[in-house]
Amino acid sequence: MTSLVEQKVKLSDREKLDIKNAQLQYCVRGYHSFNSLENEGMTSLLQQMVNLASKHGRFCVKDVLYGRKTISASCTDKAKDIKENLKIELREPQKADSLAITVDL
Repeated sequence: MTSLVEQKVKLSDREKLDIKNAQLQYCVRGYHSFNSLENEGMTSLLQQMVNLASKHGRFCVKDVLYGRKTISASCTDKAKDIKENLKIELREPQKADSLAITVDL
């Protein structure tokens, strides 16, 4: 995929207010913290939507976003992949008896 160049956007006062209201609705209607607005995952998702819109034009986000069950299953699959990759990476240190692991977070 080609790299998209980010540029500064000059928004009208109305556009700024619309964005502010949409962010407020996100927090209030979804019981999300205000901190979630600055979360890297949220900004990454929004940037991906902007990138898609610049490539495909206007579209309804409901047509491209996945549901909670699909994302939950994807998370489980990703965790399995990470676990298997860790097993592979830790084989050598384990064979050399030079492996120490802690599971407390």
